Order: sequence, then C-alpha cells, then structure tokens
Amino acid sequence: MEVFVDDFVGMGQDHPSNPLTNQRAVLSHNIDKVFRPNRPTDNQWQKEPQSQSKVAKGDASWHTVKEALGWNWGATTKTLQLKEKRVSKALSLLGEVLDCKRISLKRWQQVLGVFRSLQPGMSGSEGHFSLLQDALI
Repeated sequence: MEVFVDDFVGMGQDHPSNPLTNQRAVLSHNIDKVFRPNRPTDNQWQKEPQSQSKVAKGDASWHTVKEALGWNWGATTKTLQLKEKRVSKALSLLGEVLDCKRISLKRWQQVLGVFRSLQPGMSGSEGHFSLLQDALI
C-alpha cells in the first residue's frame, strides 16, 4: 500500500486463502478507522471524509492496470508501463536533437532528464544513460 496525501494505491495478489475482495475489505476498514464517516453527534457542517466521496465516484475498485504518478502499473504483467503521452514526448524530443551537430547545455540536460525519468519503465536500461551524462563533463 502506498499513500500519497489523499490517494491510496494498493496492490495485492489473488489467492484462494486471501482473495482480493477480502484484501480490499481489510484496506477499506483500516482507512475508515482514520477517516471515519460522520456520526449523528458530529457538527452538522462537518463534511464527509474524502474516502467516502472517492468511493462514491468509483475509485475504490481493483484494476489490472492502474494509472498513478505518471505511470501505468501492470498488476498481471508486474511491470511499469510508459504512458503514451510520455513516449511521444520523448520520441519527438529525440527527433529534434538527432539531426543537430551541436545543442546547448540546457537542451542536453533536458534530453537527459527526460530519458532518465523514463528509465524505470525501460527494462535493461540501467546505466545506459551514463554515456550521455559523461558528455556533460
């Protein structure tokens, strides 16, 4: 379970002794311990906790692919998947600099930053951007 301010991202493996429906119920119960629903004795102007409004919108559901923090998390494939928007941005940036004989330091840092940010989603890419980094020295 990862918590980012008011977003809860949980992953679980389905198993006959602990099915995903049980896991979701346990997680929801523990979240409600912190963000409890309003009681009749509470102030009439007190709003319902955020978790209630998110459940009403359908956010409390299980998916095999979940979008979080700019990535698509694949539960069945157990991979990080690059979003199409990030891939197209990286390819267009690469296309712009490939034909150049020289580029500014700021532009080179931008290219390097974009590709380093994509590294976790590209299997086998550990250390591949070191040569680009060395070009800055």
